[in-house]
Order: sequence, then structure tokens, then C-alpha cells
Amino acid sequence: MALTTGSLIQEINKGNLALPDFQRDYKWQDDFIVELLRSIARGWPIGSFLLLEQNGKTRLLSREIVGAPRARSKPHLLILDGQQRATALYQALTGKGKRKTTFYVNMAELRQANEVTDEAIDALPDSRFEKEFGKGIDAHAEAGVIRMQDLVSSSSFANWLAHVSESKAEQTVFADLKDAHLANFSGYALRTEAVSSELPMEAIAKIFERTNRSVLKLDAFDLMVAILYPHGFNLRKKWEAAKTSFPLLLEYEIAGVEVLKVIALREHLKQRAELDKGRIKKMTVGGVRQSDVLALDPKLVIKEWSKAVKAYSQALELLKDDCGAIRRQIIPQHSMLLPIADALFGRTKPIAKTSRVKLGRWFWAACFQRLYARGANTRAVMDAHLLRQWLARGGATPELVDEFSITDDAFSTVDDGNDLAVAATVCLLNTLEARDWATQSSKRGKGRKLVDTPESTNLAIHHVFPLEFLASRVRRPKSAAEVPANQVLIDSGLNGSIRNSPPSSVMKNAKVVVSAMKSHLIDPATMRADNYDSFVKQRSALLAAAARRAVTP
Repeated sequence: MALTTGSLIQEINKGNLALPDFQRDYKWQDDFIVELLRSIARGWPIGSFLLLEQNGKTRLLSREIVGAPRARSKPHLLILDGQQRATALYQALTGKGKRKTTFYVNMAELRQANEVTDEAIDALPDSRFEKEFGKGIDAHAEAGVIRMQDLVSSSSFANWLAHVSESKAEQTVFADLKDAHLANFSGYALRTEAVSSELPMEAIAKIFERTNRSVLKLDAFDLMVAILYPHGFNLRKKWEAAKTSFPLLLEYEIAGVEVLKVIALREHLKQRAELDKGRIKKMTVGGVRQSDVLALDPKLVIKEWSKAVKAYSQALELLKDDCGAIRRQIIPQHSMLLPIADALFGRTKPIAKTSRVKLGRWFWAACFQRLYARGANTRAVMDAHLLRQWLARGGATPELVDEFSITDDAFSTVDDGNDLAVAATVCLLNTLEARDWATQSSKRGKGRKLVDTPESTNLAIHHVFPLEFLASRVRRPKSAAEVPANQVLIDSGLNGSIRNSPPSSVMKNAKVVVSAMKSHLIDPATMRADNYDSFVKQRSALLAAAARRAVTP
């Protein structure tokens, strides 16, 4: 569709041109808009507009440009790239919107210079504009200025001319100035590029992300909001309600797309079973990636949404209560929640204790073998299938659990998935009733259990032998500080105060509950001696033994 500055305004007013609902509101500063107006008046390029054709079939939920009349239920075009420029032009040339700024042309300056100077096109806050030039077209004409919305309106411009001078010759001078230097505000040809709505939703998302790389990352949840809206299902409101009903979703800052992944996971497993039986020829949902979420049937999402929300929340609860993941940042890998949610999906009664134990054993085996360090989404699909088989009556123990093996080196060296291993380590210690080191949380001189710390208490990972100490005192590489055996979870305030202190100094610190260290499988004697090698060797052996007991009780 060919667009000019004039027809752009017309199409927006008609509701034919709108924004996809997933666009976020961004506000250009006045000087950006003024520069855009000057560029248009001078005929300079202002970039192209990327438009998504709707072809009479609404695939995306839309909303109007700020200040414009409500968009049609089925606008013909949606702006993928160019929201700022379109909104700026619309508000400047119509005077609509919440912006309390007047954009104007100084016709007296334009007449004197006979070219578009920076002084000829400018903007002022409404109150200041009125103070300098008065109210109404007659006052503006006397001052030699005209608002943009009056310039582009034929009737308003004619009224302005009538107040400039009674002389027809004088009026003709200003009319000619408009035609020579300001005609682009109505007839400037905009460069547009159309994108067919027949493209897959994932491709549309990628196009949007590429053109808005510095502004907004678009995910499948935003697109699903738009896809489901015509079906009478407001996914965004449903998600806000879900976080109210299941507070853990809010506490752990879960993104709504994770719930959609649960539905995608289950649909994938269903389709794979049907493919194996020859009931279908191909699968439309290949896993839990963005493209798979977008391939879901809207009716299926609506049907399964509530169950998926509940199952995901229950998976979080299990990780928190059974696996020591008491804070979002120490969940080893969020993709691991998907197989658990699948296992809990649709249950009307609490899961049996034996099944909970199995889920825990799988969790520890997968964590300490670092199976989710790479290809986490693919692994989640594979493990969901394995867990379904294991939890079924008479199901065989998965190989990753049955043949679990771990050496001390897993805790004394840095390898792929080290962050995952560190998170799993502190989670495991939480299940063993690890206690906080901070005296302010002390209880009977032992320190409060970390699992009992209030949600408002910030926790942080502490390096027992700090990097600076290792580099200056015992000449170890930077990686030495990052091995899992050298890290513990403690109160973040205490962590900040002892961060770079040698272990021997920490032992003498009045803010530290020394007895709490044993609950982290730490021998205080190795800390008093500042002996890194002895400390890591001894603690690695204890951690490896604890991991083996967790997987093979």
C-alpha cells in the first residue's frame, strides 16, 4: 500500500492502520519529533515503514496509535517497524494525544529565509506557546506562526490566511510559501514494505525483533496474547490472575511463556505417540521452543491453560519444598520444571510420596550430571517421556538415575554447566538443613535454617576462599574460586561484609555463626588454616557422598 504523510493520518483515523498489541509504548522526546518534521519538510529520507498485511483476516490483536480513534476490529495494516515515526507524525499533525506540546511553523521566518531553517519549524509546551503567540488562529496569524494541525487543514489554513492580511497578494505569498516548502506535510511519499500475514508467527516475531533489536524482545507469550484474543480469551489477564491465585509464580518471577511450554510439551508427546502408531503423518509441535508454542491450536491452549498453570505452580512448590530451591536464582535450570509439571499435570489428588521421591532422584541425577548444561529444551522433552514411564506402575528406573555415578572432581573443578552444579549444590545443602551464617538470624547459637528464611531476606552465593585471596596468597587461577566446593549460600548482607576476607578472618568475625558452617559440610579447621587445597578436597568428598545418597538412597 502506497502511503503519504496525508494518507497515513487518514488511514489511522479510519482505523485501517494500527499497531500490533504486543508493541510497547515508547515516547519520543519533542526534539526528536521536531527533527522528523524538519526532515520531511526538506524532503530528506526518514526511513521505511514495515507493515504487516492482515488481508481481511485478523491474526494479531491490534490497538490504535496513541491519540487516534479506536482501531477497527480488523485493521488492514499493522505497523511492525515505524511506531515512533507514525505516532510522532500523527500527534504533531493533528494535535491529538496526551503530549502537551505545540508543533508549529514560523511563517515569518520561512518567508524571510525562503528555506526551511531550524527556526522555521519548532515546538513549545502548550502554555509557553500560548504565552508567546496568544490563543486562536487570529492571534497566531498576527504573530506570523501557525500550528501544524492548522497548516495541514485546508479550512484552518484558509482561516489563518484571512487573519494574516486582508490583502489577496499578501495571502498569496504565504500560500505559495506553503506550496513550495511545506507541501510534504500532506504529500510526502513514505517508503513502505509489506509483510504478508501468511508468514508463520515465528517469522513475524523474528522480523519484529530484528527491526526493534535495541528496544524490545518479543516472545511467544506476546504473540499468543494476540492469537487468542479473537477467541475471547485474554491471555494476559489470565496470566495476571494466575499469579494472584498461585503466588509462587510471582515470587519466582516466572514468565507466562513457561506455562505455554507445558502445554506444548504435552502436545508434542501426544503427537509423537500418534505418529509412532501411524495415526498421523507428521507432527506440528516438535518440542518446547518458541515455534512449537506458536504452533499450538488456540482451542487447545484455552482448554489446557488452567491445568498447566496449576501443574507449573505445583512443580515450583516441589522444587522449593523437596529440592531446596528456596529462591529463583538457585533453580539449577528452569527447563527442568517442565518434566515435573508434566508429571503433576491434571492430578486431582496430591502425588504419592513414592512418586515425589522418584522426581527428586531424577532431579539430583540430572543436576549433578549437568545434563541441562546444553540443549535444555531437548533434554526436558526427553526426560518428560522417561518420567512418565518411571512413574507408571511397574515402570523401569531411567538409566540416568539407575547408573548414576559422580566423583569428587565434579565439585573441585570447573566444567560446562558449572553454574548449574553450584545451584544444585546449595539446593542439596538446603535439604540437609544448611543454616545461615549471619548472627542476626541466629537461633540458639546454631543459625537459622536457610529454608526458614523469610521471602524478604536476600540470599547470595559466597566464595569461601575469595578470588582476591586466592590470587594474592596461594597463587591459584581465577577458576579456583568458582569450583562448586568453594561456594555457599548465605545472607546477602553478610556476604557483602565478608566478601574478600580470608577464611581465617571470617571465623573470627562477630557477625558469623561458626557452628553453622558444619551444616554446609565445611570443616572449620580447614578455614582457620586458610588451606584451600585441604578445604576443597575434604568438602568435595563430602558433597559427592551427599549427592550419591540423594540419587540412590
